[in-house]
Amino acid sequence: MPEESDLERLGGRTRLEELISVFIDRVTSDPMIGFLFRNVNKDVLKAREVSFAASHLGGGPYEGRPLRDAHTRHRIMGGQFNRRLVLLEKTLREFNVPEDIRERWLEHTRALRAEITRDGSDECVG
Repeated sequence: MPEESDLERLGGRTRLEELISVFIDRVTSDPMIGFLFRNVNKDVLKAREVSFAASHLGGGPYEGRPLRDAHTRHRIMGGQFNRRLVLLEKTLREFNVPEDIRERWLEHTRALRAEITRDGSDECVG
């Protein structure tokens, strides 16, 4: 019998959609980074985030634009990237995502920093 994917262990696509909905609501209303999303359609953002997360959780290919292309016009800095990471971790913990999945998800996100931010390093730029 094949091993369950991380997406299946999480509870499937419906559970992922619930988690991402809470996460995106947090991100878009956050006092530190919410302003970055003021002109973003939240439903579209949620759908993209679900697709992206499902892809690294074993639920099929990501159909969106390459991350660098999608984020290059935005001035996302390291501290803002880190704030989003904190909100993601908080949401994953609240949804009782198994620790091994949570750690892989967070590490996957950290590895994308250079694709998303202008600074590309692990440090905030003053």
